[in-house]
Amino acid sequence: MYLIACVDDRMGMMFNHRRVSQDKVVSKEIMDMCKNHSIYMQEYSAPLFSNGNVCNIKIVKELPFRELIGQYVFVENPAVIEESFVEKIILYRWNRKYPADQYFPIDLNGWILSETKEFSGNSHEKITKEIFVRK
Repeated sequence: MYLIACVDDRMGMMFNHRRVSQDKVVSKEIMDMCKNHSIYMQEYSAPLFSNGNVCNIKIVKELPFRELIGQYVFVENPAVIEESFVEKIILYRWNRKYPADQYFPIDLNGWILSETKEFSGNSHEKITKEIFVRK
């Protein structure tokens, strides 16, 4: 599975059961990246992607990790991530520190940074996209 997540500078993802941040440009970037593919996510995340139909959004109650090999999966709740099924990690970094009580659970020391891209978002001056592959 190709895991997609957004994190702050401390790898925070959620605070008080809500996402720490959002940005329309990131949503569009993700949809463009997943063009002509399905992207799996939980219902909570679906409204972020309601402005475009360039990819096939699959809303699932629980993520069937075994069935998602080779598929894009957008995750906002770190509690549902199972690292053993992750083939690639695509992180969008907000480049800010937000209050968080739930953090990205995968230690990136076991991964290789293969690509980096910086761009301006709608609500963030600088967003960094990083793609990690297994060592």
